[in-house]
Amino acid sequence: MKLSYHASKVLVGVSVSALLSSVALAQDISINTGNAKNYFDTNDGQHFALKKEHANSDLNIKMDSMDLSNDIAKDGYEDRATVGIDLGAHNLSFENGNSGNKASYVTNYTITAKKQKLLM
Repeated sequence: MKLSYHASKVLVGVSVSALLSSVALAQDISINTGNAKNYFDTNDGQHFALKKEHANSDLNIKMDSMDLSNDIAKDGYEDRATVGIDLGAHNLSFENGNSGNKASYVTNYTITAKKQKLLM
């Protein structure tokens, strides 16, 4: 019985370590008005997808108070732009990068991720 108790303690320790390391390895990107196009690709100025180099690990997107889809849309496509974020089996979190109580306007998103969360 002692062996299985110690083995379970080791397994719990390994699981906690793996969880902490995945959080520590998450890629952080800060998006604000003007630099959003650095992180998204488009063919038509209306539909945007997260660039592949940002989709290979867990991702934390820190956004200032802004409307991301309208910020990156080509003139004439405002309020119709779509944003696609496909992380597959990786986790995604959005963080409010604004020091005040204002939040980013999030609309017309398609998100695929193992887990999604909003950090305030």
